[in-house]
Amino acid sequence: MKKYQILSVIALVMLLSVNVYADPFPAGIPPVVSNNDGIPDIYNAFNRFLGTSYTNNIPIGTGVNRYVWDNGSPWVVALIGLTAGNSNTIGYYSDVGSGTVKTDLFTATGFGFKGDGTLANPYLARSFDAPTPDFGWYLTTAGRNSATYFSEPPLNTSDKNPVTGYDHMMTFDLNKDITIWVDFDGAGPEAPKQVTILNASLITWEDLPFNGNVSDKDYDDMIYLVGKVAPIPEPATMLLLGSGLIGLAGYARRRFKK
Repeated sequence: MKKYQILSVIALVMLLSVNVYADPFPAGIPPVVSNNDGIPDIYNAFNRFLGTSYTNNIPIGTGVNRYVWDNGSPWVVALIGLTAGNSNTIGYYSDVGSGTVKTDLFTATGFGFKGDGTLANPYLARSFDAPTPDFGWYLTTAGRNSATYFSEPPLNTSDKNPVTGYDHMMTFDLNKDITIWVDFDGAGPEAPKQVTILNASLITWEDLPFNGNVSDKDYDDMIYLVGKVAPIPEPATMLLLGSGLIGLAGYARRRFKK
């Protein structure tokens, strides 16, 4: 009898050890399961870009823990949506491991999808040349629980787990090139442009602290699409290309008549 009890205890310890090391969230923060504050939840964004028909976040899981991103230019960031009453600002920082050299990209507030990626309703976007050799992302939230959170959990000192810090950002690799219309100028005079984000990733944030059990752990407070972007032909290049095609068409017509 004692032998079976000992084996049971060993099995239980091994199971707990596996769970600890498999859990991407320190201190047992659970996977995203809540769908509690309206559209867009993470699964709504998946359905939009992948044509899936998820009805909750559970099948999607927790994404990957990508804390640092490699350089390469140009990058594009498109704001997809948010479910936060706070004013949230996203950006990138170039001093990995420190998080003091920050560049804001854009600020947004409110609830819902911020566009649908069409010419008539493009997403707000920013492009930038990524720092060398690598960089990280951050979110600054204003309001009652104002703080700045980083893609590197140990930098989240305002909401710090005693060992490694809390993970406020999730990354979901869509493994697909996504073509959308974006507005790089906001309400400015520049017309929307169509861009193709190569091997796009969806980044989602939790903007409330875990300490004190304030967070709802939904990770949909700000959702954006990121990736390296295929080159966009300049108007002059398009004009030359068009002229060349017209010339070739004329030459082919003359040869056909002969």
